[in-house]
Amino acid sequence: GDLQFLVILPNTSIVPAFVLTSTLDTDVSASVDVTTLKWKMSFLSITFSLKSTNIGPIDVQTLSTLVSALATDVALPLINNLGDKGIPIPVVEGVQFLEPEIVFADGYLALCTDIDYKPSSMPMDRVRIR
Repeated sequence: GDLQFLVILPNTSIVPAFVLTSTLDTDVSASVDVTTLKWKMSFLSITFSLKSTNIGPIDVQTLSTLVSALATDVALPLINNLGDKGIPIPVVEGVQFLEPEIVFADGYLALCTDIDYKPSSMPMDRVRIR
């Protein structure tokens, strides 16, 4: 995505200074553990390029190197820690996933699964027959 940087001038007007384009590269595998979505990210890199500038040339290589190092050394372990814990998938009582599979598509992921449904039985002491 694009990141626009603005400058506030002494007269308090705001003017665009430059625009950076950011690119995120990653490799993620995901799975379902009973009713929890879990993931593991093996690679994370963020780079920047100069899209436009109103203030002259800007070297973004140092910024790219720094942010990519932070992504690898800080963000990646945090993301994987969250992935180890996972996110609970809401399920209906009595529904069990059978051979769930995560499918990655353009901009989203889908959970594909067969299900086994066993309705819960109401205890007999709660049933009233009139």
